[in-house]
Amino acid sequence: MLGAVPGKCFTSHVRSLIVPVAKVLCGGSQFGSGLNGGETAFAHLYVRLFFDYCKHYKLSCANIFMDIVTAFAVLLRRILFDEYDNDETWLRKLAASGFSSEDIDAIVVVVNDKEWVDDVICRSDGVCFAWGLVNKFYCNTWFSQDYVDGVVSTSHGCMAGTPPADIIYALAFSRVLFKFNDAMDAQGLRSSLCSHVGPPLNLVDVDYCDDAVVPVVAGAGEIVGKCVDIVYVACAVFTSYGLILNFGENKTNVMTRFVGKGSTLAKRELFFAGNIRSFEFYGKSISLLFVDAYKHMGTKFSLTHDLHQEVSTRAAIIRSGTRALKEVIRNPKFPLVKKLSYVKAHLFSSGFFQCSTWGPLSPALYGKVHSSVVQVYRVATRNLFNPSVVNFMFSDADLICEYGLVSPMSIIRYSRISLFARIAGKSPTCLVDLLKTVWTGDFGWVSALRSDLKWYSYSGLLASPPEDIPSVYDSISIDFRSFVRSVRRYSQSKFANFDIPSSFPSLAPPIFFNSYCLECGKTFASYQRLAVHRKVQHGIRDPVDLLVGTVHCTVCMKYFHNRVRVLNHVKYRSSVCRLNLKLAGPVIIAEQAEALDAECREFKRKRYAEGLRAHSAGAEPCFRLSGPIPLPLMTDGNRFTSKCHLLGFGRNHY
Repeated sequence: MLGAVPGKCFTSHVRSLIVPVAKVLCGGSQFGSGLNGGETAFAHLYVRLFFDYCKHYKLSCANIFMDIVTAFAVLLRRILFDEYDNDETWLRKLAASGFSSEDIDAIVVVVNDKEWVDDVICRSDGVCFAWGLVNKFYCNTWFSQDYVDGVVSTSHGCMAGTPPADIIYALAFSRVLFKFNDAMDAQGLRSSLCSHVGPPLNLVDVDYCDDAVVPVVAGAGEIVGKCVDIVYVACAVFTSYGLILNFGENKTNVMTRFVGKGSTLAKRELFFAGNIRSFEFYGKSISLLFVDAYKHMGTKFSLTHDLHQEVSTRAAIIRSGTRALKEVIRNPKFPLVKKLSYVKAHLFSSGFFQCSTWGPLSPALYGKVHSSVVQVYRVATRNLFNPSVVNFMFSDADLICEYGLVSPMSIIRYSRISLFARIAGKSPTCLVDLLKTVWTGDFGWVSALRSDLKWYSYSGLLASPPEDIPSVYDSISIDFRSFVRSVRRYSQSKFANFDIPSSFPSLAPPIFFNSYCLECGKTFASYQRLAVHRKVQHGIRDPVDLLVGTVHCTVCMKYFHNRVRVLNHVKYRSSVCRLNLKLAGPVIIAEQAEALDAECREFKRKRYAEGLRAHSAGAEPCFRLSGPIPLPLMTDGNRFTSKCHLLGFGRNHY
């Protein structure tokens, strides 16, 4: 809904008057609408720290991600205002959901109770007047629309598009969450962390607008049942307030990590149930999906709590953004300063979105981000790889130093320290409590933060030792904004981005590969480019493509689910399988191979869009089919002296 300019100015002023009311009434775990710091990174970091804690102390844990269907449009205004129009629609929904007449009467009494908000509003005359204006504004809502005769009256929703909409929704939703937490406490379903030294920490649900996450801790054998019970309570409470949970894929799902006694049995039972647990809700069957990965507020979580999927996605976004800006950054007449400003805007807006919540990155994962960012820098500065002038080219470190660029690691370090400073300055209660529980350890996000603070301490501006995170927290909480500005200035200095390869024990001499096509005589810098050229220009396929016609290897009997992975196995993984297939000869012709490759194109596009390689395992692990395994041949029989099978025994074949 769009309001007129005078109306928006008026309601913006009214919104500023009722924000203090929202801060008093809303819980400490709501981060939308500017409450408790108002950042998606806060909600995301809470979930990340929870997983870090459980992984370090080897606890079975789960996150219940809940999503509401059209939450802003179906909000019951009567939670806050004296709006009683269209009661029959709400009551009809309750009856259709299976509630009895006694239950409906009790729900109406609870929803109509407004003492929780009236007690706070009546303390100030100014707030009381503003609240009265908003009350009338939401009880008498008429709007017109182009090409529609007359006007329309609304009685539901928070009127998204108007200034007070987010605050009104946050206030109403806080009441729903309050009742949900009361119901969980009454059922004994709230989880707590008690493996650390110190008092137990009660976990809370973390919410951002209409997205909610409920952390759960239990034994491996009980955690699935506990998650189902919590979702049942959520359905009962949310439905009573006219809100419906969406149980589709990547909506209301559960991501569970099984550890300890009974974990194998729990995994097996969940797998054979199709990773779905169904339960009855007032005569209706609801299927709750358990997933290995979930995209929460634009960032991917994985069951193994690694950053592979998220980092791969960000690297792909950086490269795709470069293609979108190629008309600008490849233009030789465009000033270099403006090119780099566009590149920086792209990196900080989408390329490194929520990188402040990342934990330590392995060399392989950081290499994905580093190569993508440096590729953007090389395109903007016109320093792309050219074999003919390789002796005059810059290395990555020289390129960053020569043009005064910011290295990818410095961007991540600055983002992480800035997030820590904002936490210290804004002090969101639930996040600070969890952070204080884990900041004495040396694992996960805290470990990466400690390394970042050591990096910043070289500037001489850090007042406390970098190893003592509590002291750093206390020192920067006084004026966190000036601290963030000093970190930004330091991250842009050449000293902070100076790369010394001290972690490498030795530097191998560069290898230059030049090969030429036997058909046309063109030279190429890599075998991959030569193979692509032979395939595209001359139609010559790799002979290995004709050796496999199924999705499993006929030598080791391993099932790979698709042709891309089985070819990767034969070409690059198993020399034994490749040798035996070559001895057996082709099993399909080139036309059949073309048809099989055409069937895989859509699968490849989907994987590339997710930031993954086409041959990555994903959620489909390979396994060995039943049946006899032929004895493979070896090129040099003297090298193999073990009595075991040549392809390995048990898990050794991986």
